[in-house]
Order: sequence, then C-alpha cells, then structure tokens
Amino acid sequence: MHSKTDTIQSSAEALRYPWENHPGPDQVVEVMPGVLWVRLKLPFRLNHVNIYLLADGDGWAMVDSGFGNEESIAAWTALFEGPLAHVKITRLIVTHSHPDHVGLAGWIVERFNCPL
Repeated sequence: MHSKTDTIQSSAEALRYPWENHPGPDQVVEVMPGVLWVRLKLPFRLNHVNIYLLADGDGWAMVDSGFGNEESIAAWTALFEGPLAHVKITRLIVTHSHPDHVGLAGWIVERFNCPL
C-alpha cells in the first residue's frame, strides 16, 4: 500500500520499452527468436497498428492484419517482396474486430491460402 508521501509514477512513466525506435514502413524487427514485429501506418488519429508474426512450424502465424486500404496492401506487398520474402503465413489470428486489426483478413487469407 502506498502512503501519501510515496511518489507513484504515472502509467506512461512506468513503462519501459526495449527498443528506442519502432520499425519503419519497410522494416521488420525480430523481438526475439520466433517473434517478428511489423508496424503499419493508419489513415486516422491512431496512426499505426502493431502486427506480430509468430513462428508456426514451417511458417508463421500472423496476429492481426492491418487496415483494409490500398496503402496497407502496398505496405504488405513491399514487406512480402522484401524483408518477409522468406515468410509463409500459415494462419491468421485476429485479436478483435476493429478495422485496423481485421481489415485485411480476407486479403491475407486469400494470398496465403491460410485459415483465419
């Protein structure tokens, strides 16, 4: 229990991030072996969505898909032709139904012929 004289940090001050910078639009960050981090731009106030790829047998499970617009499709296409050229998506896991998480689910499932 905190006393009135204890200093309590705000939530933002208490957070510690292991990376100073997030991945750029053409970059993938290996968080740890078997976990990749991608950050896609969004066309509204919340300006990005974090997407993770998890090692899954002979491929990768994608957690969330990004917003369903041409800019996000172009970003994924560049990533799949660049730093993710070796990646085969074996399944897509969508965490919730917000458009920045589920928007490209159909596109990903069709492109990789994987289950949702």
